Amino acid sequence: MTARFTRADAGQAPLLASIARCAFDPAYGESWSSTQLTGTLSQTGTWAELASLGGKPAAFSLARIAADEAELLLVATLPHARRMNLGRALLQRVSLAAQARGAVFLHLEVRRSNKAALALYRSCGLSQIGERKAYYRGVDGRSHDAVTMQAALPLTSS
Repeated sequence: MTARFTRADAGQAPLLASIARCAFDPAYGESWSSTQLTGTLSQTGTWAELASLGGKPAAFSLARIAADEAELLLVATLPHARRMNLGRALLQRVSLAAQARGAVFLHLEVRRSNKAALALYRSCGLSQIGERKAYYRGVDGRSHDAVTMQAALPLTSS
């Protein structure tokens, strides 16, 4: 099945929030609300892209740029659409869009225990540049460390 990619805007925040709710493990409290997404998408330099399979929304990315650095804020893929390279495709599309906007680096944070995301990011050329202790707080109150990663643009793909 071929993916279709379209730009998403603040008016689609409820749809993006519903994807995020299904994509992220609720134990970690990483999902963003419609209000958070609307507010972020209203900021200058922020963009989102929606991936659809068979005409149905399956994943999205959210990114922003400041000066010469882009930040990947979210990549969310519905469980049934995982392992179909949507995350990789969205990451590559963020890379190209950020570079077109003048970014030379891409930065992100990811939960240290999110092995699938770490593997994807490393395979696209991102390297760990730091860590943030107790960056995420799960719904049970437990803290989770984040890894900070960065790569020069454009990203590689292996």
